[in-house]
This record gives sequence, C-alpha cells and structure tokens, in this order.
Amino acid sequence: MSDEKLVAHASAGNKQAFGMLVSQYEQATRGTAKRLINDPDSAQECVQDALLEVFLGLDTLRESDRFKSWLCGSV
Repeated sequence: MSDEKLVAHASAGNKQAFGMLVSQYEQATRGTAKRLINDPDSAQECVQDALLEVFLGLDTLRESDRFKSWLCGSV
C-alpha cells in the first residue's frame, strides 16, 4: 500500500496503518537519530518522541507522499 493511502488510513485512526508506516521507515529513522546523537539510548528515545509527534500531527502533513522525509526530519 502506498504511503498516501497508509497516511490517510492512519489519519482516520487506523493504528495498524500507522504501524505499517513505522515498520517501513524504522531503520531510516533510527539511522538518522544515530547520526545526530552519539548515545544509542538517547537516539532511541528521540525516535520514540518523533513517532509520537508524527502520530499526533498526521493531519498536518500536507504531502503524504513525503511521510518518510517528514518522519526523519522530526527526529
């Protein structure tokens, strides 16, 4: 399923769709955090904070095909 469809479903409250987005971009998000933060525990905490921020702000994402960039930029 495309990011656009997954974002639409997640925005409508479908937690499974959001979980699919997270699974798809988990490595990229962790990689971004590790490059920015030298401490693995702090990097993981940063990823978790970013995921929560993105989940709560899904309705503000203007271009759903840019979900990955938005998520990694939230780290």
